[in-house]
Amino acid sequence: MKKSLLALLFLTALTLSAEVLWEHTYLVGPGWADEIEVNSVSQCEDGGFLIGGYWRTGEPEMERCGFVVRTNADGLQQWVDWDSLQSYYPANHKTQCLNVFEMPDGSVMSVGGYGRFSSPDGYYLIQRDSNGNRIWVEECEDDDIYPKDVIPCSDGNILLSGHTNSFPTLIKLNQNGDIIWENTYLSGSIQGGTFLSVIETSDGDLVATGYGNVFVTISNTLLVHKISSEGDSLWSHTHPDSTRHTQGLGLCENNDNNLFVVGWASQYPPPPSSAGYAALFTPDGDRVWHHSAELDTLVSELGFVINIPFTSKFLVSTGRNSANDKVYQTDYDYNIEWQRNDLPFMFCLAGDQNIVFASSYYTWGITLMLTDLDLAPVGDEDIPPPERYLQAYPNPFNPSTTIEFNMMESGQTTLCVYNIKGQHVATLLDEPLQAGNHTVTWEVSDLANGVYFARLTINNQQISLTKLCLIK
Repeated sequence: MKKSLLALLFLTALTLSAEVLWEHTYLVGPGWADEIEVNSVSQCEDGGFLIGGYWRTGEPEMERCGFVVRTNADGLQQWVDWDSLQSYYPANHKTQCLNVFEMPDGSVMSVGGYGRFSSPDGYYLIQRDSNGNRIWVEECEDDDIYPKDVIPCSDGNILLSGHTNSFPTLIKLNQNGDIIWENTYLSGSIQGGTFLSVIETSDGDLVATGYGNVFVTISNTLLVHKISSEGDSLWSHTHPDSTRHTQGLGLCENNDNNLFVVGWASQYPPPPSSAGYAALFTPDGDRVWHHSAELDTLVSELGFVINIPFTSKFLVSTGRNSANDKVYQTDYDYNIEWQRNDLPFMFCLAGDQNIVFASSYYTWGITLMLTDLDLAPVGDEDIPPPERYLQAYPNPFNPSTTIEFNMMESGQTTLCVYNIKGQHVATLLDEPLQAGNHTVTWEVSDLANGVYFARLTINNQQISLTKLCLIK
């Protein structure tokens, strides 16, 4: 008999005061699903959210289907669609959405793997318009390719990471799903492996992490690899150790362009003892520090990390395979400032000082998290409040606004604008200035409505940040 449990996706927005702005549930499965898994959550330019994952009935190799949910900025559902493919529908869906994101033209792209769960038959792309109507579906049938992560690139293209024939692989696709380049990457004693996570760095290059197979020692080693936007290998970090396995599951870039990698480490040979693992790398691939087994022993892995924009703070969560869900806030040197033990691991920043969590438990319980997303300078009490430095008028504005700031001392001055995702959109000023009052006009013609941030830096030190609202 089919189970009557409804598989539900939970989305909750939080603020610094732990006030719940809204909380909603969305039915994403057929009504008798045995499992719901959330793989991604992201914010759109209009403030709404996209959530992707899959539902499953029966055993892991039985029916499984990816899903996509689109909400507005208040969390109200706009549409839900399944990532069913013609070749698998309706008898066996067998798809899982790895990521769903908004494209530069406002359309929605979902990308994932299809076929058997343990060994996919290939990958797929589905493009939808902003209302959820399908524009096209592209299936790449290749059982040698095992996709693990997918991200949108700043040039409008798509990057897929995973492995091909057991070799770490990156594939860059254009907006139509055509392959631009495809490369596998090996280094030193590494004779196989996979990329489990990939990001685009601020310089336009790529960094992927995962693990490499070291057949000599019969162990897996942490693999961190930097690749140019054209697919050329720039550097690779591996650290083979015959006494333990290490894997990278997530990574992010901070304000200094350093790379924060999280994952797990376990002793070898069995019986293994697994613990969360974290490491910091310079932009050139040198390891600054690494930590393992310093967290609660119930934390068997760390799986997700983001840098709070314009600060030296990180949010780190346990992975999906950890015994307990935990979320940590750490500083640059991995000193844990606080932790919560009852929060899901999937989250994203949401505009100004908010965070959104996505979870897929059958129960109705959702725990709120209070997190410090204060964008003011960190650790410099001598800097006056931001409003003494930076203000914009009119604000909200269209199509231009004047940004005024006051400098107490002369120095190299940079004024940049970022969107709500922390992505750079404009440099308004980058030159030496004398102390005193200054004004800069920002003229906007090709950006969407929404919230932006102007960031003032003097002598490489962040001085002030202000919010700008563009309303057309």
